[in-house]
Amino acid sequence: MNLIDAGLRRVRTLWTGAGVTALYMASAGSSYYLLTLLLQHQWHYGAREAGFGFLPLAAAVSAGSAVVGGLARRCGLTRVLVIGFALCAGGLAWLAATAPGGSYVLLVTGLVVSGIGNGLVFAAMFLLGTRDVRSGDEGTAGGVLATSQYLSSTVALALLTVLIGPERDSRLPTRLSGLERDRPDRPRLRCRARSPRPQRAAVASPSARCRLT
Repeated sequence: MNLIDAGLRRVRTLWTGAGVTALYMASAGSSYYLLTLLLQHQWHYGAREAGFGFLPLAAAVSAGSAVVGGLARRCGLTRVLVIGFALCAGGLAWLAATAPGGSYVLLVTGLVVSGIGNGLVFAAMFLLGTRDVRSGDEGTAGGVLATSQYLSSTVALALLTVLIGPERDSRLPTRLSGLERDRPDRPRLRCRARSPRPQRAAVASPSARCRLT
């Protein structure tokens, strides 16, 4: 049983949108994970502070998504995607330049620029993927785009975790050895042999007395 109709598989813009979705999630879409690591592990923000730190980015994403319709009618979805990816790249470059030893005030500029780009790309890629889909197939087309989105983000996050995580994970054996040293000794069973007692009409056999220490 085919999950995707044969006619839907021939819609070129659907697969173009799926490719753009995969490219976005493997690049700019993974910046949220990196920003979380920056705020919490590099700058030692708490969970609440890090959440408030995302507010400028969230507002910029909403603003970018809101203007996609008007921009698409004026210059087309392809140009909107190019502009969006360019803004994402510029914002991420600013973040990379200012994050080491910088302040959150400097970081906001990069968050706003990349956030507008994220909003443009995220809305435009779904519009592109469903633009030429006939009525009744929008749900299936959306499922194809969502599958591309989550598969790509899963692979990208797995690679980022492997590339970024070893320095932190290498401390795990040391921590485990410390826990092993700090753990109280387990009770051990100790046995003390007892000399046999003479028995009537029977061969004496040694016995043992055991206790937990």
